[in-house]
Amino acid sequence: HLRPYLLLHTSRHEDMFLRSTGAFTDPVFREAFWRSVDREALVDEVYTPLLGAADVWNCGPVTLDDWCADIAPFADSYNPGAGAQMLTEAGWTFDGDGYWQDETGEPHEITWLVAGGRARQEQLVDALVPMMRDEGFRLKVESVGSEFEFADRLAAGDWDLAVYAQSGLADVGLLAAANSC
Repeated sequence: HLRPYLLLHTSRHEDMFLRSTGAFTDPVFREAFWRSVDREALVDEVYTPLLGAADVWNCGPVTLDDWCADIAPFADSYNPGAGAQMLTEAGWTFDGDGYWQDETGEPHEITWLVAGGRARQEQLVDALVPMMRDEGFRLKVESVGSEFEFADRLAAGDWDLAVYAQSGLADVGLLAAANSC
């Protein structure tokens, strides 16, 4: 869950949703992916240049800052070595291209729905795709042009990963359906 602070802790945040279906049906694959996302690097590369200062939010996705004092469920979640070990212990191996495949040899391509035509989203793609490729995860970026088309695709659920900005608390309905991180 990414939440760069805009100005003085406004309610605008960017959320990363991983569905529990499709590529992320396997909970080990899903957890290993999440452990391989370097949120600090994403904030440094994508958000800090835009905002001047941004922080990774380690609270739960629908938790107000005041409610999570001394509780940070996403703190220290970045641990790609532990993710790789989890996959290896579950029988996953690398294919000839260096991407994770399950014990049957089935490759797992992650469909990432991106709101196209936005510089920040393009910067996020430029940062996250090589980061995840280096960790053995294949991202297929599907860029969607208009806000309406993006919203329709989100609702249709034909994606594995989506990152988008919101104001206020994260969308609890989509959160529940998508099992966000």
